[in-house]
Amino acid sequence: MQTQSHILKRKGFALISAVFLLILISSMLLTMLSLSTETAKRTVNDYLNEQAVLLAYGATEQAVLAITGTDPTSGCIQSIPSVNYPDTGSPILTVSTTMRYIWSNSQTAGLDSTCLGYIDSSQAAENQLTTDESSGAVVIDVVVSTPSGFVDEPIRFHRRTLQKL
Repeated sequence: MQTQSHILKRKGFALISAVFLLILISSMLLTMLSLSTETAKRTVNDYLNEQAVLLAYGATEQAVLAITGTDPTSGCIQSIPSVNYPDTGSPILTVSTTMRYIWSNSQTAGLDSTCLGYIDSSQAAENQLTTDESSGAVVIDVVVSTPSGFVDEPIRFHRRTLQKL
């Protein structure tokens, strides 16, 4: 026959076991919630990073198109105005593009002063740019970045391209 105190000890053990089990389950749920939040942040950052890469490629192509439509004797395009993506009201990414030109000594005659930005006739001897074959190029720098305060981890993607003219 069981005594009264033995039954009370068993009920106390069950209560302690139930509390321990609730703490264990709640800690597992908090860990799962934390991992889910981290995965969502990583997905957003990966999406924005891929958008930045694609915008940089598009901005490079736009710069090449703008350069090919410009006569270097009447002036060269130094930069393309900054573009906000998807719109100016609430931009997610900002794209800025700058261009610098490379010419050899024999090809600088007749060019506008805006075209002599990177390696021109005064620097050609120092950089061994003496042949016409290596002349007539442009260095295109595209920087895609998030506006300040937009995301927890800011995104900045820089793409530099050397394009033959």
